[in-house]
Amino acid sequence: MKYWLLLSLMVCLGISQVQAQKWKEKFNKLKTKVKGDTSTVSTAANVAHTMPVDEVAKGWEDGKKSTWKPYSSSERGMLEPFGKYTEFKFIKDANGNVTEILQDGKKYTTYSYRGSDFKDAYSISHMKVLYLSPTRIINYSVNPTTYRVDGINGIYGTKTSIKDAIKEVQAYLDYRGEKVDADREAIAEEQRQHRAKYTLEGKKVVKITVEFPQGKPKQFVDRQKFEVGFVIELSSGETVKTMNLGGNAYMEDLEVVENTLVSGSTILGGVGGIGSKYMTNEFGAYNREYKGAYFTPNISRDINSDNQLRLKVKSKFDGVGEAVIEGPVYYGNSHGESFSGRSGDDGVTGKPGTDAGAGGTGPDVLVELKQVTHPKTGQKVHLYKINSTYYPIAAGGSMSVSSRGGAGGHGGNGDDVHDSATIAAGDGGLGGPGGDGGTITLMVDPSVSTPHNFQYDVRGGNGGHGGYAGTCWDNPGLNGDGGKGGNAGHSGSFKEKKGKVSF
Repeated sequence: MKYWLLLSLMVCLGISQVQAQKWKEKFNKLKTKVKGDTSTVSTAANVAHTMPVDEVAKGWEDGKKSTWKPYSSSERGMLEPFGKYTEFKFIKDANGNVTEILQDGKKYTTYSYRGSDFKDAYSISHMKVLYLSPTRIINYSVNPTTYRVDGINGIYGTKTSIKDAIKEVQAYLDYRGEKVDADREAIAEEQRQHRAKYTLEGKKVVKITVEFPQGKPKQFVDRQKFEVGFVIELSSGETVKTMNLGGNAYMEDLEVVENTLVSGSTILGGVGGIGSKYMTNEFGAYNREYKGAYFTPNISRDINSDNQLRLKVKSKFDGVGEAVIEGPVYYGNSHGESFSGRSGDDGVTGKPGTDAGAGGTGPDVLVELKQVTHPKTGQKVHLYKINSTYYPIAAGGSMSVSSRGGAGGHGGNGDDVHDSATIAAGDGGLGGPGGDGGTITLMVDPSVSTPHNFQYDVRGGNGGHGGYAGTCWDNPGLNGDGGKGGNAGHSGSFKEKKGKVSF
């Protein structure tokens, strides 16, 4: 009772911004539990548009709220009672924060803008957004480009006019825009100052040491990414670390000046620098989501290749210090190749729809295997050859090859009939049968002393589905029949033989 007397007095006297702020602070302290059916509160006294909706939501309880729906969503639209109540439920986390709101079972979730922790709204989409004040909930739609209120979907709790509802929500959206922009600029300025303080520009680097944040890998492996960080010694005697090592040095101040066996596309940003994703973001601030440098070796399938990784990193600006990452790169433990027959042609819509084509048989595949030792790294390698292409993997690793039948085509749909009750609609065409799986033959050379792990797949292709029946819209008794689906193809075969391979 004291709360409402105080609020009424504030309305009568007219409140300044300072008074409104005090009212808001009092609201936060009291954590007033506001129910839907309360007396009207003047918009002038409602300072909820300066409070994030998730803070306002803490003051609401689960329950049914009086409901008004507009005849139209324009400012001049009239309101009408819509049933008696709408059910709202406020889902809270362990800290009492409202993470979701259920309106008649429909889930509305909240989010923050990047660069600000200000919660904008609980929403399903831009067409269904919830605004909350201490006394009412407004479901509205918003233009996602201009961020202006497009319309009001409903008002719950304390009644207000559509015109005032639009003004109230828009005031909140305008404040939100100013607050988010201010938050972003404040963060950007803080990060610009951080960037200026910890840049390597204007500082002489005398030594760079490599560290591995996730532990130094036992060995470098083909196509397996690894992360590195750097400890940087300056001529001033100061030692700094990159951020992924817990320091403040910027990865973007370093560049790769020598590169062997790491493809340019796998160095974020290319060989000339350690990464555009480590650069400052659109607000002129460092994007802290990216703190490390990742490299992925990519070695040749030629068993006589050198397979030696070498990366040299130095400051972009000044200094003689260089970091070198080097070592042998080993083949990985798995690889797979897939072959299949061609897919069948689909049928054509008509009366009736035409039948589909059959899938093709999987090709016959000869796989040859021998064991070799890499001349540079000493790694034992299972060298597979399919057609004229070689696939080296670590001895004992997994090699999978498939030769599946092609899928059958889908039957053509039957034509519909729209303007007659005496003409039958078209039947659907038959689905095409799947092709049979192919034959895979594995020829194992006597040199293979380490057990090999070879996996194969020679399943037949799936049958296509039948065409859909046509519809006679004026006489359902003359609807067409759906086409029958095609059968799956038969499985192929696998053979393993021992004998001298040709390469």
